[in-house]
Amino acid sequence: MTFHIALAGALAGCRTAPPRLPIEPAQPAVAYERVAIEHDLAPALKLQVQTYAVTDTPTGEAVAQAASAIVRDRGEPFRGRSRLPIGSRWLRAADLATWRERDGHGDPEREQLLGSAEAVSAPGLVTAIQPQRAPLPLLRLERVDDAPGALDAILMSTEDGGLSREALVIEHALNLQAAGALFVPVASLAPGGLLVVVTPAGPAEEDEVTAAGALADASAPPPVVPASPRALAWRVARDAVGARNRRPALLALVTPMQQTRAIDVLVVADERALMDVTAPMTAVDADAADAGWQLERGLWRGLLPRLERDALTPALRATVTRHLGALGSDAAALSLLLETCDDGGRFDAGILEENLIALDDRSAAVRTTAHTFLQRLGGAVPGYDPMGPRDGRRAAVRRHRRAIEEAR
Repeated sequence: MTFHIALAGALAGCRTAPPRLPIEPAQPAVAYERVAIEHDLAPALKLQVQTYAVTDTPTGEAVAQAASAIVRDRGEPFRGRSRLPIGSRWLRAADLATWRERDGHGDPEREQLLGSAEAVSAPGLVTAIQPQRAPLPLLRLERVDDAPGALDAILMSTEDGGLSREALVIEHALNLQAAGALFVPVASLAPGGLLVVVTPAGPAEEDEVTAAGALADASAPPPVVPASPRALAWRVARDAVGARNRRPALLALVTPMQQTRAIDVLVVADERALMDVTAPMTAVDADAADAGWQLERGLWRGLLPRLERDALTPALRATVTRHLGALGSDAAALSLLLETCDDGGRFDAGILEENLIALDDRSAAVRTTAHTFLQRLGGAVPGYDPMGPRDGRRAAVRRHRRAIEEAR
């Protein structure tokens, strides 16, 4: 008899711990978000968050029935059905008390604590609890203005890699005295699953509330600076599709800035040209001091590839020649001028200089184009004949340059 008792004691002392449930531990993460305060007079509250793996289904209300609203950013819920796994339940205070008293019994083979964290619920803050264990959703706890001490629970879940979101709202899910919990079934624990329990733990200390507010401020996105009307107009032009949309949108940018050359080009540009110039025109700061010049430079840069291929429509070619003269046929010279000019005034001077240079071009067509351009601007070279002898043409240009220098 003594031997058997001793053997039984020895076997009892060698008993190994029960096997863990097939779910890895995970600590819940807590974050905060600032919101406007209206009538929230309830004191700050400390919360205890615990995540369990359980092998039994606790008593509770189906989340779709407990929800006051199910909101999705893609499509509408079908007859109030939630995207959470079938069998998901919300446990209010009485259900949670039943689970604590009967279901688990503290048996580690039926109930294991996976992780715990402390949180704060305070005026002006939303508490976000991420259990860090799929398929549990994000829990947002929001204070209720018309029910001091009560908290709404918003269950946030996603699909399609986060592209589709659902918010399931459970009103007055817990309060200063009553805990609440979410149960989500998991196949490996069937008929059990995962259980997130949120328990009020008394008033929060002032330093805890301060720390929660600091976390909210640290994670808050930078303030959004309202876009200026000009920036909004540039965005419209950048996003426009089709000639009927692009042309008026681009004209709306250059017309207030009296960019005559750009206006004339945009009026006659074909759809392909409009597409080519949109990105470079709207790529710079809309509110820059030299926005007008940046727009025009973007326009000419967008047309350069087609100028190089001589692929402009007749109407567009005529308009470019009218405003640039012989420079409109020299894509390389135009590109260099756009790179070296800092403002519209220098660009104007550069156009004149390039046309003066073109008066000595080997091509009679180029010389004639430059001469006609200068005549139209009232800056024709006296005594110059584009079809005259070379020495006479050069002599006229030299006299003209000398007169310009003396006039300065």
